[in-house]
Amino acid sequence: MGDPRAKLLARDRWESAQPTVLTALGLDAEPAAHLSELAAALHGAYHQVVAGLPTNTAVSVKDGKLSLDRLGPAAEPKLMPALLQLANNMLPKVEFPELLLEVADLTGMTSAFALISGADPSMEEFELSVCALLNPVGSPIPARPRQRTHLSAHAPSPGGQRVLQPGRSLLGRPF
Repeated sequence: MGDPRAKLLARDRWESAQPTVLTALGLDAEPAAHLSELAAALHGAYHQVVAGLPTNTAVSVKDGKLSLDRLGPAAEPKLMPALLQLANNMLPKVEFPELLLEVADLTGMTSAFALISGADPSMEEFELSVCALLNPVGSPIPARPRQRTHLSAHAPSPGGQRVLQPGRSLLGRPF
């Protein structure tokens, strides 16, 4: 990490930037009052913790060291199942290989891949090959009913995008 003071502004640069910085942070040029408020808040928090120690069975002090019991899992909020169902109903039903190809097409992510030699990876079907490598082998992706029908595993759709036939992976193996 190094010394955090090493990245501070030099004295002359700080003096010119100080009014703008202090105004943006809502601080006074003299820090004593602000530090006093923070010290009082910290002191109050310490007293609140100490006051609760005798009744807290998960905390003990042994040989001057604080010991905490492990926390168990938090209870699931009552609305969580309904929220998860609502979120799942809002998500489109897509297979991972199709999503991977769409993301590759929209973001151009395969252009970030380069050959060790530095040459341009201009091989035919490069995007498809990269997506095939990123697709987990044997991933349990169920085939879902489709609105479109395709002739082969890698048939172009009417819009020119590559899509997959249900039940086929990018590698042409059933999943």
